[in-house]
Amino acid sequence: MKQPSLGNDWRLARTLAAITVAFWINGVCAQSTLPNISPGFTIFTNYCVSTLGSSTKAEQQFGDGNEIARRLPADFTTRMHGGVAGGQAWTLRPPKGERLLLDYHPKGICSIKFADLDPATVMSEFDIYIRTISQKLKSTSIDRSTETSQTHNTVRYKILTETRAYLFVISSAKNEKSETKAILSLMSRPR
Repeated sequence: MKQPSLGNDWRLARTLAAITVAFWINGVCAQSTLPNISPGFTIFTNYCVSTLGSSTKAEQQFGDGNEIARRLPADFTTRMHGGVAGGQAWTLRPPKGERLLLDYHPKGICSIKFADLDPATVMSEFDIYIRTISQKLKSTSIDRSTETSQTHNTVRYKILTETRAYLFVISSAKNEKSETKAILSLMSRPR
């Protein structure tokens, strides 16, 4: 007997389950080690850090979109990446979470852009996040640098492990509407 196809309903159920687990894990971590940290950091960990910047997991769980995620059109993503084709991006609206943009640049950069959070909040949570993630990655070295101007603030952490080099960058800058937004990015390579 042939099983009925669940198609998009199955993909949506899988995505909801994965995000629910991620938020549950984040909730447990937040209670013990990360008070009041944004769910965007959990999504960043699950879709950028744990995948080393690969979009495969996002493609499998979000596809062309569902109730939580909407894939951005390829031509829009190419324009967003300065004319470089091959990237992918999804807008995300997780349950009880802020609006996010999950972005995979063709040059291997994975980013989360926070649409709703105050950039100062994201910047302060970033320091908490880095302390936690560097322990989980079993870092051998951490180097912090900052850059500040009239239009943006940037903090970079280069974290080295025995096998990989990670560059975590958090920036807050004004957009074309003079609104300040925060962007969290990861680049990773073997050592």
